[in-house]
Amino acid sequence: MVRKTPRGKPIKESYIISIFVMTLGCSFAGEMFGEHFLIGPALLGLAVPEGPPLGSALVEKLETMVSTVLLPLFYFSVGAKCDLSLIDAHSLAIVQPVAIFCFIGKVIGTLVVSMWCNISLVDALSLGLILSA
Repeated sequence: MVRKTPRGKPIKESYIISIFVMTLGCSFAGEMFGEHFLIGPALLGLAVPEGPPLGSALVEKLETMVSTVLLPLFYFSVGAKCDLSLIDAHSLAIVQPVAIFCFIGKVIGTLVVSMWCNISLVDALSLGLILSA
């Protein structure tokens, strides 16, 4: 597909549609082989070259739909499967200190590396908090 597209020209719409069909086919094949339906498209994504012309065209076509429809649906489906009634005080008492320790460790690790790279303390702290969110 990439070799057949002249440099500087947009990729054909039929190529984009064929990638979408291959994605659905890989998802179906993954289910038929007993794997999760996302394994097939993930492997296909490793085979698709990034950047122009194909990668850029795919991002342009998919970005709006994925970020406004598919991601919220995915997060909703994951949240719907969570049973919050199974959380008891003992489990929370174990998990909460571990989560706090990990958060602090990520912030400190980012601060140390940022200071080593001569980044200001405010920028380093901001980066540490963003990466730990």
